[in-house]
Amino acid sequence: MQPFSYDTLTACIRRHLGDTGEPISFTPIPTGKFNTSYYVQTAGQDLILRIAPPQDAVFVFYEKDMMKQEPGIHRLLLEQTHVPVARILAFDESHAVLDHDFLIMERLPGHPLSEAMFVDESTVLQQVGDALAQTHRITADQYGYLGAHAPMPPQATWNEAFWMMWRTLIEDVAGVDYYTSEECQQLLSLLEAHLPLFDRDVPSSLLHMGRLESEYFDR
Repeated sequence: MQPFSYDTLTACIRRHLGDTGEPISFTPIPTGKFNTSYYVQTAGQDLILRIAPPQDAVFVFYEKDMMKQEPGIHRLLLEQTHVPVARILAFDESHAVLDHDFLIMERLPGHPLSEAMFVDESTVLQQVGDALAQTHRITADQYGYLGAHAPMPPQATWNEAFWMMWRTLIEDVAGVDYYTSEECQQLLSLLEAHLPLFDRDVPSSLLHMGRLESEYFDR
């Protein structure tokens, strides 16, 4: 987690919520691995401030500018499902007060599931399954990463999308010298040999790819 000064964090909040004269407190959220996040308390509001990694960090293709897609996805979920997701109050990519993208969202009530002491696991799994089912019922006409960060061109079929995602991911890993050219070719050939298995007529559904206990809340 990258540290930021109190003045910088305060400037982020005041840029979008105004200067009410009320004190603002920030508490680091230790569970985040990609973004740097804080619990924020100010003027009777409980918020979350999330700050994206620097623009020059090393990313795989779908991680670059990934925060840009979040407002649209949250809006879709709020409009088309009953999944309890936070309302995003502001997304800032201007770099006017901070040389990072950042967003401010409402804080959902409760505690991370990873910190809960007594949990009815069966009930939790049922609720998570219901939320995922609602999410997957949101569909699109094209396949691949379709978010506002546009890490790839949309594809007409799942087969074409998966091939492009696999190839681009392998190239990104090879680009930081983790794969040799021989390993890269072996992995590409492996998918090419089995690509017909992915040629299925399935809807393009919104997919939640992260399901860590720290991302769910016990209320």
